[in-house]
Amino acid sequence: GHTLEGSLRRAEREAMRRPVSEQDVDVARRILDPQGRMGCAEFILMELMRRGKTDIAELAGISQQFNVLDTTRDGVLEPAEIDRFNLSLFDRHHRHHGGGSGGG
Repeated sequence: GHTLEGSLRRAEREAMRRPVSEQDVDVARRILDPQGRMGCAEFILMELMRRGKTDIAELAGISQQFNVLDTTRDGVLEPAEIDRFNLSLFDRHHRHHGGGSGGG
């Protein structure tokens, strides 16, 4: 049978076999590496885009979130920055849902 999932997998395999275009590379580089090199992370993002799993708008939003979390502005998320983010989510959740006591 022809399932939607089967069709999507087929489209994904075809995308994987397609040569990497100059546009694919340009887009991937623009997202992350200022030197224009492509590391593993850029390659993964490029492939996800080529397979239709994500797009520039979504990646820009994620990149923006990273920049908010990267309070030291060094391009790396330290454990403390991730903890701070998790605590802010926890606080927001508890304020929104009336708080409450206990737990841990």
